[in-house]
Amino acid sequence: MAIIFTSPKRKKRALFWGISAFLTFILAIVFFAVFPPEFKEQTKFASEDVTVPDLEVNLDILTSTKVNKLEPFLNIEPQTENIGRNEPFTPY
Repeated sequence: MAIIFTSPKRKKRALFWGISAFLTFILAIVFFAVFPPEFKEQTKFASEDVTVPDLEVNLDILTSTKVNKLEPFLNIEPQTENIGRNEPFTPY
């Protein structure tokens, strides 16, 4: 009579895939219960159904007094002093 040894690693793998498949199945059921597909009321939009509004750009604002009064930012000079520590990774 042959003695058959079943590997504990093989049992763990089978248990893992079984639990994974079960959880995937449960998540699919919950997903379709919460977000039911609406197969009956699906409609496709034609290009005639969508109205595109007219876009008007007022370029006169670029020559207004408010825009002309704006001032540019000052140039920030980099610090020339000794910044930081010589060895930044040493504790205080």
